[in-house]
Amino acid sequence: MLKKIMNLSEAITYKQTQEICERNGAVAYPKVRLADILPIENSGISDELFKFALASHFDVIVTNREGYPLSAVEFDGVQHVQSPKQIERDKKKDALCERFDMPLLRINTEYLNDYYRQMNLLSWCIETWFALQWFSEAQENGQIPYDEPFMPTSFNHIPGYNKDFPLWLSRDALGRIAKLHEQNVIVDMSPSTIVWNDKSNNEYHSLAWVLIDENRAVLTTANIKGQNFPISMVDVVEDIALIQLYNKLVQTLDNEVSAVSPEAIDQAISDMEAKKYVLSSLAISSRPKTKS
Repeated sequence: MLKKIMNLSEAITYKQTQEICERNGAVAYPKVRLADILPIENSGISDELFKFALASHFDVIVTNREGYPLSAVEFDGVQHVQSPKQIERDKKKDALCERFDMPLLRINTEYLNDYYRQMNLLSWCIETWFALQWFSEAQENGQIPYDEPFMPTSFNHIPGYNKDFPLWLSRDALGRIAKLHEQNVIVDMSPSTIVWNDKSNNEYHSLAWVLIDENRAVLTTANIKGQNFPISMVDVVEDIALIQLYNKLVQTLDNEVSAVSPEAIDQAISDMEAKKYVLSSLAISSRPKTKS
């Protein structure tokens, strides 16, 4: 029997990428050889990497309408973290993409299975990348001031989604937290977040918390791998932490889980700071008043 060219997760990755590309004037192709994309000939790379590029493929390639490559997507199953051989292959592919400035998005099942406001993380990353391309072109054409920063949360609409601000994943959660404050259920009108970058492991870590009253609080953490892809992972890890925070806040108010003390928040911050991660984002609306 002949072999399938894609497993189920790879097929889902390709289908979703293809649908997004069609809305954005691009094309997606599955199982394209690295050597057919990367200009490895006479490039000075090692013989080992040269042979690897000849024998390996990308799960999905995104090109413009003229066929020029724009980026690649890889689905990493469990073998990508458990198999030493596969880990070594991934390192070679990453090295080649960095050498030739090829944006590479690596995803896992969490990117496919977890949905936030009609969008999973695969969709968010690719849609945000396309939004960045449009934003950069608009700046070059003088339609947007050159010093205006790119903010995914500022996009009111993108093709294919019927929600306002679709790239703002935590928008609904933040609105519901604000509503609880208006109803005098919690003292904080908005949550607080901190994001750190662990450069040694290429990971982003976020803390998010909200005070219910002076003695009770809710605290969540989230982390995500960094990417060789020109989007801000700070934005998405912060959004995930905020969404988880709202869900945990509801459970706490329903007495399904226990609240934490304000001192526990300061301790969590101290624990993160002790790891000497690089501060990437700081948005604090309230800090607990711990006892001296």
